[in-house]
Amino acid sequence: MNSTNEDQLLPGPWTFTPETLRTQLLSDTFEPDGNGTPPVLLCDRLEFAYENGSHRNFTPEEQVQNRQNLCRSLFDVLSDPKSQFCEQLDPLFSRIAHCNLPPQDRGMEGVVIADTCKLLKRLPARPLPLPNVPRGISGIHYNGTMSRADRESCLVWSELSVVSHLSVNVIRTALLVIIEGNKAVHVLVKLLDTVADLLSTATQLCASSDTESERHTWFLVRAYLWTSWQRCTMIYFHTLLGSHLFMGFNDANEQALLLKGTSPSPDYTLQDISRHQLATLKPQSMCGWAFELLRSNPVCLASDFRGMFSRYANAFGDGTGRCISNQASSCKGDDSAHCQRFKGMKIENQSAHDESCQGHCDRLIWDEKSYRRCSGARAVTLDDNVDDRHLVYCQASAKTLSVSHVWSHGQGGRPEEGYGFNRCLHRRYISIARSLNCDSYWMDTPCIPENHQLRREAIMNINRVFENSRATVICDRDLMNINATDLTIAVRELILVTILVCDWNIRAWTFLEAFRGRAKTFALCKRNTPVSLRDIIDAVHREGSLDITPLLLTVPHLLPSFHAKEKGFTTGFPYSRGFLIPETAGSILSHRPASRSGDDIVIWSLLLQDEVCHDAESFWRSRQGSVLATSFLMSSAPRLRKPGLRWAPSSPMAKEMRFPTSKTSTRILAFDGSDSDRGSISSEGFTAPWWFFDFVGPYPGSAKLSKFLNVEVNLEDTACRRNLSAIRRTYLKGCIWGALLRPIHASTSRQSTTYRGDSSKTIVAVCGTNLRVQFYMVRAPEDQMERWHWKGLYQWDMSEPLPKFIRAHVLLD
Repeated sequence: MNSTNEDQLLPGPWTFTPETLRTQLLSDTFEPDGNGTPPVLLCDRLEFAYENGSHRNFTPEEQVQNRQNLCRSLFDVLSDPKSQFCEQLDPLFSRIAHCNLPPQDRGMEGVVIADTCKLLKRLPARPLPLPNVPRGISGIHYNGTMSRADRESCLVWSELSVVSHLSVNVIRTALLVIIEGNKAVHVLVKLLDTVADLLSTATQLCASSDTESERHTWFLVRAYLWTSWQRCTMIYFHTLLGSHLFMGFNDANEQALLLKGTSPSPDYTLQDISRHQLATLKPQSMCGWAFELLRSNPVCLASDFRGMFSRYANAFGDGTGRCISNQASSCKGDDSAHCQRFKGMKIENQSAHDESCQGHCDRLIWDEKSYRRCSGARAVTLDDNVDDRHLVYCQASAKTLSVSHVWSHGQGGRPEEGYGFNRCLHRRYISIARSLNCDSYWMDTPCIPENHQLRREAIMNINRVFENSRATVICDRDLMNINATDLTIAVRELILVTILVCDWNIRAWTFLEAFRGRAKTFALCKRNTPVSLRDIIDAVHREGSLDITPLLLTVPHLLPSFHAKEKGFTTGFPYSRGFLIPETAGSILSHRPASRSGDDIVIWSLLLQDEVCHDAESFWRSRQGSVLATSFLMSSAPRLRKPGLRWAPSSPMAKEMRFPTSKTSTRILAFDGSDSDRGSISSEGFTAPWWFFDFVGPYPGSAKLSKFLNVEVNLEDTACRRNLSAIRRTYLKGCIWGALLRPIHASTSRQSTTYRGDSSKTIVAVCGTNLRVQFYMVRAPEDQMERWHWKGLYQWDMSEPLPKFIRAHVLLD
């Protein structure tokens, strides 16, 4: 299953045995009493309770107190040297939920136990360590396998009892997944969020500790909760992947990916833990930008990348980084402009040959007459006439093989004279096409000419080519170094790990190609062996390590598509037709550069529909009358300069930007915004509800003019003045008034959405205006709104409190 027994969680007295699983199953099985079937999982006691036969919700203040009380109870157990730690911790921790598992038929109990054992064995042996493991933790908190001298001299995370122990709630999660299957996804979210809240509470209480002994004990409490949260999260995302594999990927369910964040350690965020893995564990041969694309995905907020790094290093660890020429290590991952995979690398057209070729074959060029005789999308016929140097074309069909590759790997080049296509590559794809029962192949190198009109026509048909083709083969040089003759689980995991960070996966065009052809995708491995990615993903989901399977949620272009008709119902959502919504597509492209200027908009539009938009203005004009999530706009993407569209991104690609309160530059990536309120796009601009704070700008006399015009603006708290002064200087030159915007959370309208990217500061949007409705000396009707101009984003320094925001409808033009 895993590569070694050391990598997996093994049965034992500290973890689980079939008997402990059976005991828990019987304990959590409900007894029918004629009063109906209770929920299979109910998180209570902390947020609500049943008192005197009635249901009572606790107030927010009571909920905070309940969490603190539970954390202090855990603290008391761990601070008592005479207590049996885990035997007493579990009953306390298990109280956060009631489990009502359905009774099992005779004979099924053993199957459930066996399957749960298999699932738990797929967890990593030890969870990812918390930062700053303290020295001097008492020896009674270790498993007993270490000498006293080792305990006192070493920082041994894995031997702590609270870490190696498998909590009841992890066992419950596994049992629930085995019994309920994909249906468990929706009921597990509340349990995970509750554990996240408890961990944050323990971190807050730890920060107020007075003595080293207290800090040690609070570390043990946090380690216990952190370990349980990590393991439950892995099982949850594994189950969510199963749901996507069964039903097909749909971005309308992206909210399921947004687990509540947590604070695992004082002054140490989840992003810090992720960055620490990047700095200390990542193999030097792995591209930093490719890993950054993976690490910044919300699914990977607290992912354990150790298994991924280990598999990659075993296969490619001796190699040097390709990101920067004449340097052994790869790029740092801070910007695509610093990675020579995108910029600065010398690309030699048609430098690649098939591995069976000595490098001396001739080049084939297009037959223009043959190309022009066909209409629509053209494909190359499987003709290998050695006496003719011309490619022959036919119309692409349902029996065409589509090839998705990276130009910088040497297969790039136009079909015209002077470029051409190496004959050995032509023969390679003839052989692969025939092995997959195809009668032609499509590849951009021979099928997209330089001629502007013909190129435009080819791109207009690219969606149909990949959607309708019999198979899509992914061609990347890292994948082509993997021997797939014996497809063990370890080899399958390596193929998937390699795809996650290979050149092919970090490009915009290849994402589009794979997304449209994802129903039948193959990876081209060593000796031109195509292997079905669907089969590989299914096998790894069934048997692979649970630290690997959640990462596959970051590659929707490799997951099966959702076909509503096949599921027995119809839906108007784009995903039912194989498309994405603008927010999901834009967030995916926010750190996937396109090779040509303007291609990013073309690709963005093709992910939403078959019609092509060639510039950003026409893209957003075509969206008039539709809605957009407000938090999607919270990115450093450049904006258009057209009236009514100055809020609209001119490219999905987030640009590096410098903030006035920091000396470093940063990139604010876009996210799909599924957790925020939505606004409407019209010819006038973008109208939406926001958390809103307005203030006078830097224009001389702004305050006096506001008073004269009877324009009411917020009073400024003195604690906010440093941030507001920086905003005025940087964003609002020439503006009489300024405003700050924060997206409103869709489900809890009293809160703002939290930025899910790698930033420890609060992101606010800055707007300005020189025209308020009070200029007309009359009060505006309630449905009339002032126009605000988008100025950019600002990272609010959290050393100062935020000002008081109010809800308001705002028109951005």
